[in-house]
Amino acid sequence: GIHPQHASVIPGAIDVHRYPHSHADHNPHEETEPLRLLYVGRLTHDKGVHLAIEALGQIRRARPHMALQLTIVGQGEAGYQEKLRALTQKLAVAEQVDFVGAQPKEALPQFYQQAHIFLFTSLWAEPFGRVLIEAMASGAVVVGAATGGAAEIMQPEQNALTFAPGDVNGLVAQILRLHCDQNLRNRLRQTARRQATEKFDVPQMAAGIEHYLKEITAAA
Repeated sequence: GIHPQHASVIPGAIDVHRYPHSHADHNPHEETEPLRLLYVGRLTHDKGVHLAIEALGQIRRARPHMALQLTIVGQGEAGYQEKLRALTQKLAVAEQVDFVGAQPKEALPQFYQQAHIFLFTSLWAEPFGRVLIEAMASGAVVVGAATGGAAEIMQPEQNALTFAPGDVNGLVAQILRLHCDQNLRNRLRQTARRQATEKFDVPQMAAGIEHYLKEITAAA
């Protein structure tokens, strides 16, 4: 085995070029252009998708004239999906939520590009958040639960905004911050894209592995 002091953490990676940075209007007008929210992933309770719908409901009640649209990409537990749809009815946001089901990998970039904000609502400590990097590369501003490996990707106030897992009020507050602050949105988008390219692109991962192998070979 290898002694822990000789171990090295090499983050996972994506092909960043498959997720071109969006140049679409990312400054929606409150009453005309909807603020487009996106969730991508499994539809299970531990993913916290219900938090996104609850946040949408809170915002609609507090700011009824604010245009919002939430797109949910993915499939999962049938019972949970039914609960999500029922929740949209209960909170009177069914018209603002699109369930598009599972999508092929090649279709995902267009969803990221169309989104203003990407929601990462996981309730458990996921080891890695690939969807975070895909969103960052595409220009969607990440608002995410700071937990597990995702907390190592998201840098609060630098490349993303974060909230405590399960905290709907915290999620709502961060969404409203982004809606009201164009400069914050643009700064986070630019930093996130740069870091996705510099830290999480496939060539960087390959270079990290090569460097580590050379180090342990030299030390042997």
